Amino acid sequence: MHVARAAFAEAMARGHDERALCARFGLTPAALAEPNGRIPVDVLREIWSELPALTGIDDLGIAVARRAGESGALPALAHLLRSAATVGDGLRLALRYQRLVTEAVTTHWVDAGDEIRLVVDDRDPAFRLPRHAIEFGVAALLLLARSATEHAFVPRRIAFRHAAPRDHTESRRLFACPIAYDAGVNVITFARADLARPQRSSDRSLAEILERHARALEARLPGCESFAAAVRRALVDLLEANDPGLATVAAKLRVSPRTLQRRLAAEGTTHRRVRDELRCDLALRHLESGDLGLQEIAFVLGFSDQSTFHHAFVRWTGRTPGAHRRQRLG
Repeated sequence: MHVARAAFAEAMARGHDERALCARFGLTPAALAEPNGRIPVDVLREIWSELPALTGIDDLGIAVARRAGESGALPALAHLLRSAATVGDGLRLALRYQRLVTEAVTTHWVDAGDEIRLVVDDRDPAFRLPRHAIEFGVAALLLLARSATEHAFVPRRIAFRHAAPRDHTESRRLFACPIAYDAGVNVITFARADLARPQRSSDRSLAEILERHARALEARLPGCESFAAAVRRALVDLLEANDPGLATVAAKLRVSPRTLQRRLAAEGTTHRRVRDELRCDLALRHLESGDLGLQEIAFVLGFSDQSTFHHAFVRWTGRTPGAHRRQRLG
């Protein structure tokens, strides 16, 4: 819960009350103070979405990363990164135990000649982490690496999926490299030679102790992805093809339709419920982003026409798609 704690600390430094903030997001001060506490991904996403407007901090992600670094309010994973022999070794360890910090994203290490690219993907295809959450992650990583090595440690370039902020000053100052916005995916690119640089905080004995601790913490986390989550991911690729039927999903997951039904039933759900929840979540994302018209949304969700989508959305939410878009976008 250290991320939420750091975000609230930044807001409190600007005059906001902790109890009021907790109440707004359904938390308690006691839960927020729990060292190994975890909050649901959707609550954390809500914090990153609403807190910038609530506090008036346009660069909230970067501000929170700076505060976390300066206060020493770092999770065990950060200390593990700093104790590794090189920056690259530390990053690999951090990615290995990324679930200890967040289950909202997964980061892939991509070898590309003299470059290493860290590609950050959302785990759930229906949701995208807000700009401030992504910028926090990148800023926190860079600040950690810079504090652990004598080298300035500047990426070759960064690509963000979100739109450019109104004011680039703070981003340019911290990241100190070319930044592309409205990209297809979030990518941080480093020179391979920079990742091979030694860390002054390297401590092999401490690294072994911290990794044992990280493994112990990881063992306490809930199990791997549920079958319903696997079905949900499979459905994403099938919606646009307008073939999200049970038999097609089962074939994609290489199980029989009966097995698919049985495993979903064991988790208290059904194929239809998973499909409708995914469609609803994707519809909300597209309506709130304004990136597609209603007819286009109906198409990408696999509906035969806009009218069918309209009726389904009213059934899911109690309001029409147009009314929801007007309310959220003003």
